[in-house]
This record gives sequence, C-alpha cells and structure tokens, in this order.
Amino acid sequence: MEFLQQWNGLCKTAGRQDHPEWLLPHFCWGIWKERNNRIFRDREEPALILGRKVSKNIKENLQVLKEDKEETGDSEIAKDKNSNLKRQDASWILPPDGWSKSNFDGASKGNPGPSGCGGVIRNSFGEGVATFASPLGSQTNHLAEARAASMVVKLAFEAGITKLWLEGDSKNIINTINGISPPSWSIANIIAETRATLTKFDEVHVTHVYREANPVADWFANAGVNAATNLTWLAGKDFPSEAKSLIDYDKINGRTAQI
Repeated sequence: MEFLQQWNGLCKTAGRQDHPEWLLPHFCWGIWKERNNRIFRDREEPALILGRKVSKNIKENLQVLKEDKEETGDSEIAKDKNSNLKRQDASWILPPDGWSKSNFDGASKGNPGPSGCGGVIRNSFGEGVATFASPLGSQTNHLAEARAASMVVKLAFEAGITKLWLEGDSKNIINTINGISPPSWSIANIIAETRATLTKFDEVHVTHVYREANPVADWFANAGVNAATNLTWLAGKDFPSEAKSLIDYDKINGRTAQI
C-alpha cells in the first residue's frame, strides 16, 4: 500500500513536469537490479524497501530534469521582468588586486545531447591567464556545468593562483558548491572534487552571475561541444581571435569589485 501511494505521487509529479516517460524505465531498472542482486550476490531485499529505493531514484532524476530546465532559461526567474532588467545591465566585473577570477560554463545541444564545457581565468587587470574547451560527449547541461566548474578550478590551481574568485551563470551549481543546496546524485562526485580542490587555495569567493556577463566562458563551452579533444590555452599563447575580442571587451568595460 505504501509503495502504491508513493507511485501515485510520483506519477502526479512527473506529469506536472512533463516527464511521465521517466517512470516506467526507472521502475523496470529497479526490478532488474533486484533480480541481479538475488542471482549474483545472493542478496534479497523486502519489496517495501525496494519500492522506497526505486521511488527515491525517480525523485532524484526528476529533480535533475527540473534543474536542467532551469539551466536552459525556462525558470520563472528568467521570465521575471525585474530580473530581465538586471540581465540587460549585467557586465563582467574584474577581481580585486591579488585575486584571479575563473568563469565557467557548460553547453548541451539537446539536453541531453552533444555537450562541452569551457572556462577562462583572468587576473585583476582583466588579462587572460588560461582558458580551456573540452568535449563531454552526450550529457545534460546540468552535468556540463558541474564539469566546467571542476575543470576551471583545477586549472586555476595548476596555474599557481592562491586567491580565486569562481563565477558561473548556473545558480544551481553555485548553490551546491557553496553548500546552500545538496547536489543531485548525477553530479555529487564532481561537486565533491570541486570543493576539495577549492580548499587548496588561500582564499576563495564563489558567486553567481547572469549569462549576459559570462560571454567568454560561454564561447569556450560551445567550442568544447565541437572540439575533438581537450584544448587549453595558457598566457603567452594566442587565444582564439573571437574569444580574445570578448576578453578585451570585458577588460575595457569591466569594473573592479571589492570582496
């Protein structure tokens, strides 16, 4: 009876989110996994416990789909008029003296679909220190954003940066890194890796920015979708001309912030 009640609730939730197709495959997967446990591991779980696990798995996947929808701009926040006014005024902000700023972004053509991630690290003068673009195969936008954050943080540490300002236009990813909300199962390990790397810096600042103020990272994320392998550009090596133009624009029009 408890499982039937859970199933009824999940059907309603999936219907509201326009993803009823998720229910049956995950239910069948749960039964298949239990079947394998009984045959190959000689481990049997009561039907009620199995039902709870299947229900939990479906809820987590529905949450991921909801977050992916928000990442692509379909959230109520993006539709709010006041929010749109703020977006129009958004501009990239230079980090203070002694700090470096890492912007990241992820891209998915289809969500899930061909994906990539990218990022850029700049000093307090707005000059590019390092950039990267990486292909990720077929992934969701949510995972691409998480992977982008992890990779740009590692790149910043390898570049010898000690004071890092991490910034991205994915509010969900920023909130999970800051510990405001728990990460979904699909990105939990990636977020844990990112947090672990952040502890290696002397000082860290992690903030959200509107995508209008994140054009350079967006360019490299889309470049990653089409890349055949991981690409990295370090200071002293010519950045792609279009990306360099975006970096120069931010450098000229940006203002310095106080942390």
